[in-house]
Amino acid sequence: MADAGGDRPTDTGGTIGRICLQVLKDYITKGLEQKNINAPNLEELETEPSSDPDEQKIIQDVGMRLREIGDKVQEDETLQRQLDCLFESMPKIDTIMTVAKVIFGDTKDLNWGRIVAVFYFTLEAIIRAIKYLSKEGLLKWIKDLVVQVTAFVVRHFSNWIASQGGWSSILENYGTSSTTFVTVLAMSAIVGIYIIYMSRTK
Repeated sequence: MADAGGDRPTDTGGTIGRICLQVLKDYITKGLEQKNINAPNLEELETEPSSDPDEQKIIQDVGMRLREIGDKVQEDETLQRQLDCLFESMPKIDTIMTVAKVIFGDTKDLNWGRIVAVFYFTLEAIIRAIKYLSKEGLLKWIKDLVVQVTAFVVRHFSNWIASQGGWSSILENYGTSSTTFVTVLAMSAIVGIYIIYMSRTK
């Protein structure tokens, strides 16, 4: 499989990658709008738009479930303070992806909470990167991050997602409360490892 920074994720991940890209784009756009931040146009990342009504419904419903979980995670004040301290400087995509590989590279212990944590951390990094970049620079940075995160999810999680029955499994088998708890645990691990890697690069 191609490197995360190389090919478009929808070319390497088939249906799982296509849905992942759509859901991540929607999650970022609506997450920024929720905070009254003008969302950039990410449409040019779309290389294989879905015309399947069932797939479009899955994208819509999964996106809504992710936002519900994200809203619950947002209520964890300790985690939010950690994130504020974490991004006192410009987030680095290389560091974000390295941390993701360290924490989620082991595919033996996967769950939806871990996958949601990747989405949530991506949005939080974008929100905090805004103050460091120009409008043009921010758009390029977000696009690069979205491509790499989607490729990472496809590479590390696609087989597991398929074995669960696809993206719709998060709607059928995982409640908001249980997934939120696991997501907060995964986010705490991300924060801890990110701090370690940032200290090494100073």
